[in-house]
Formats: sequence, C-alpha cells, structure tokens
Amino acid sequence: MAVGTEYFYHNTCLLIIQRAFGAPKIFLTQGEYDFYLRLMKQYKSMYQVRIFSFCLFPASIYLVIGAADFKTACNFLEVLNQAYCAAVACRESDRSDLQIQRSRILVIEDEPSLFDLVSFVETFPVKRGDVPREEDYLWSSFSFRLKGGADALLETWDPNI
Repeated sequence: MAVGTEYFYHNTCLLIIQRAFGAPKIFLTQGEYDFYLRLMKQYKSMYQVRIFSFCLFPASIYLVIGAADFKTACNFLEVLNQAYCAAVACRESDRSDLQIQRSRILVIEDEPSLFDLVSFVETFPVKRGDVPREEDYLWSSFSFRLKGGADALLETWDPNI
C-alpha cells in the first residue's frame, strides 16, 4: 500500500524511541517480546494505527507509526505500554515498578523521510553491532517481513509507487 503525499496531509507519522523509567530492561525473555508484539497487533486495530517498522531491544523500543493524529498515536502507546507493564508486574513481583515512559518523538513530514526512518529502524541492530545482518535480529520488522510474520502487524508499502 502506497502512503503517498496525501497521507501526510491527513495523518501524523512518528518515529518513537522509548525506554523504561529508571533504565531497567523492558524485555527479559523471548516470551516477553512475543507478548509485546501481540499487544501491539491488538491495539493497532483498536486505535487504527499503521505500524511501518519496529525494533525491540532489551532496554528500548523503536517504532515508526502513522495515526489519524498525534493524540491517537499517544493513546495507542500509553495503552500498549500500560497493558504490557501490568502483565509483567502480575507475573514478576520484582518488576512491578516497570514503566515505559521515557519517549523521544520525531514527526515525519514526508514519504522520503518515512522511508529513511523505516530503513534506519530496521538496520539499527547491525549499526549497534548486535548482529552481522538485519535478518539475524529476531525482534525487528525487517526479519518479520522476510519470514512472512508481518501479516496484520506491519504496513506493506512500496516507496516507489
């Protein structure tokens, strides 16, 4: 699905970088990564958010999303993060104070910038030195696209359309 210039007139696109309050790790197990992605898929539908790319690291979350407006995007993030943290707190009493709150948000103003930031997020594990190739990092939209796991979670789009 092409995004197109018209999309930016009527919607908001954002690069969001989040960390946990107090800098603890957000994800400790594969199950926690999986659970966060399931929640993201669930809330994406509820809030009509488009997820263009993501990368989940143990202590941070990188997302490129689109929404009808900034408030919708913020509500999506708030509900997603609260649901995840509440579930972690129920399972693990020693992590009951986990809060994903520290956000950096960049407004994306056009399609070339969107494409660049999707590329940045999907290649970041290699740039950080975590893996030698993008497809080797399991918790990135890049590997999800390659393995066919993007259905109903990620937007499919071609910046050349």
